[in-house]
Amino acid sequence: MLAFVTVGTTKFDGLIDRICDVDMLGTLADQGYGRVRIQYGPQGRIPDLIDERKERVRKNASFALSKKRHIEIEWFPIKPSIKKDLEEASLVIGHAGAGTILETLRAGTNLVVVTNPDLMDDHQTDLATAMERQKYLIKATCKTLKDVLKRMKRVDLKQYPPFDPKPFCDMCDEELGLM
Repeated sequence: MLAFVTVGTTKFDGLIDRICDVDMLGTLADQGYGRVRIQYGPQGRIPDLIDERKERVRKNASFALSKKRHIEIEWFPIKPSIKKDLEEASLVIGHAGAGTILETLRAGTNLVVVTNPDLMDDHQTDLATAMERQKYLIKATCKTLKDVLKRMKRVDLKQYPPFDPKPFCDMCDEELGLM
């Protein structure tokens, strides 16, 4: 299974550092994820991983968690669309930006959002809390992420409803006097 990690167009090195922690990669492997793909953002720093064999991990490499356990890991800064990544993933771990949340939920992929309290008045927490309350996603912080991943299999998330443009179009028609 693939876990896709995304920070969107923001810089969230704290999330990338947490994901690249050997203990966190081990937790992902324990949950059945054999591959991790990381989108670290246009201004974020490239993950710096040294595996159990004391070798620096390069892009698209097999990361040694122990002599018998490996996890495939790859990363990139940004690309025009992550739609395919979202659809291929069994789990998305992302920052709590509105675009990332909506795009992931529309792809029908399980989502854990990690809030970044350093951004503009911690506005991501409000959105993440509201979406978690409705059972569309699970909210975490960098500190709680490992525990959240361990209990993921016991959480039932709802499917996000498909986009329906009709109410918006009707409202626009009404405001323009076309109805």
